[in-house]
Amino acid sequence: MMTEETVYEVEEIQDKRIVKGKTQYWIKWRNFPVSDNTWEPEDNLDCPDLIATYEAHVKNSAQENKEDQPGATIAPAGTGPIGFARGLKPEKIMGATDATGKLYYLIKWENSDRCDLVRNTECREKCPSLVIKFLEDRLTWKTYNES
Repeated sequence: MMTEETVYEVEEIQDKRIVKGKTQYWIKWRNFPVSDNTWEPEDNLDCPDLIATYEAHVKNSAQENKEDQPGATIAPAGTGPIGFARGLKPEKIMGATDATGKLYYLIKWENSDRCDLVRNTECREKCPSLVIKFLEDRLTWKTYNES
């Protein structure tokens, strides 16, 4: 008796993260619902064109954000107070990272050309509306035709 093997084909790469120094991509699988999306290590994927397309999209988006905020820089370690300790009002969340295993947001401050990485928990407490806006701006909705 032959059994049919399930074929998993990458339809789209939707996000990227780095866990313990290894790149992982959030994969939307062709012919599977969004609820079946998974994080997959780059080494497990055989779709260099889709990875290149995703990376180009991320690079272009980062360039657009950089152009929106001319002169903004990330403060190097040891340059005085950071985050909310600077006493400035947060203007916008520019990005997010979990490279250290904890979620941080990159905050652009009003009347400042310096950005700081601030812990997710502190941002949720002190500027929840900016966190919500940042997350809402990144939501994607897919519609499926019912047959």
